[in-house]
Amino acid sequence: MEQLPEQLIDVTDWARYEEYTQYPEGKCPKALLYCVDKPLYTFLKPNHQYLFKRARSVWCPEQFWTEIFAYRLGLQMSVPVTPTFVAYDSQRKQSGALVEWVLPPPKTFLSIIEQNNELSMPLSSQDETLIAGGRFFEALISDFDQRKGTQHNFQTIVKLFESWSNDSDFILNDGWKSYWAKIFTFDALIGNIDRHQDNWKIIITTNYHNNDMTSKQRLIVRMSPIFDNGASMGYEVSSDNFNAFDFENYIRKGCHHILWSFDKSTPPKKNRKGVQHAEMLKKISNEYPEIGEIILNCLKQVSYDNFNIILNDLVKFELPDRLTRERANFMLELLHRRHQSLLSTMEK
Repeated sequence: MEQLPEQLIDVTDWARYEEYTQYPEGKCPKALLYCVDKPLYTFLKPNHQYLFKRARSVWCPEQFWTEIFAYRLGLQMSVPVTPTFVAYDSQRKQSGALVEWVLPPPKTFLSIIEQNNELSMPLSSQDETLIAGGRFFEALISDFDQRKGTQHNFQTIVKLFESWSNDSDFILNDGWKSYWAKIFTFDALIGNIDRHQDNWKIIITTNYHNNDMTSKQRLIVRMSPIFDNGASMGYEVSSDNFNAFDFENYIRKGCHHILWSFDKSTPPKKNRKGVQHAEMLKKISNEYPEIGEIILNCLKQVSYDNFNIILNDLVKFELPDRLTRERANFMLELLHRRHQSLLSTMEK
């Protein structure tokens, strides 16, 4: 269910954890919020945890709108993106994107809430763990640069998933290649340059037979929905530069954070240059022909009209850091040009 412009969410009364350390990744200021027991709108999950993400700095106050737009675009493209809504803290005078967190609250956190009689929620018989991609790279590459992700590359990701496919202790979602095709397609369309090693995560679930906690079954591995899409759609471009903006050059320079492969013999600085957005889609299609059609279908599910409808809706939300019509028009033109460029590349 999509949020209507008149359904602005005021999170003032939500429990708030500014210093909560479970989510250290990312540069945008954020707070962990806990939804009230009886939210006003049905698209919100009672007692669920959300991230309230604000703009990175005063020079790009509208950045959080890219997160909200990305969620709505994902719905149109059949790409799994974390549900994200327009929110406002009326007490602190803060605007932001309200991002539904992937997993239910941790059991330890729930226990604290329950002891304070603030929440009553049954605990699951399944243990779910959310693990950032960087943790796997640290295990697979001994000198992995966790700060910059210098060796972050797709061929290592492929080896990781193939190892799970061949291990009888794991149950792997067979659609992992399709999932990565959608990630790369989505990031190429919005121009995301920040899908670093901690901006994709794995959910590992341990099932127990008939709730017998001593009888562990195989681990189920699945990808989390796509999140942290803020470094995209020209968020850093000042409105002063809109009129004389060089769209073609900007699109041509856009690269994925994920490398195609990593060569240990190449100096880190030279190795770090990512693959241009459209070029990566072509490389994946050539390497895995069976998913080339998935990439093209994702792109064909949306058009200029889809982009325009979403943006026209978002500019109607009334809050201090609202999405201006000027920036919405800029985003529309950038998306349209990038979309046409990607279609042209994939149809060759």
